[in-house]
Amino acid sequence: MKDKRSKENMQKLSDQYFEDFIKNKKEITFTLLGNEKITGIIKKKGRFSLVVEVEGRPQLLFKHAIHSIELPKTWTVTLADQEKEKNAKA
Repeated sequence: MKDKRSKENMQKLSDQYFEDFIKNKKEITFTLLGNEKITGIIKKKGRFSLVVEVEGRPQLLFKHAIHSIELPKTWTVTLADQEKEKNAKA
């Protein structure tokens, strides 16, 4: 039971980040499992995939293929800020 909650919390956390990336339209660099790097703007997210605009063209990127994500140096939003914003709207 604890493992299931832990996975759900991790999914929720990553979804919050992806929603923030979409909202702010920042260029993100993804490092894939084969060490290939893709830089683009996330346009949409699904349960298992992302649509990323790379050099003006949409590209489907499966979440399980992502090894790491490099955030822009100017990225300042924290999850605590998101929670405050969410609570203020409620």
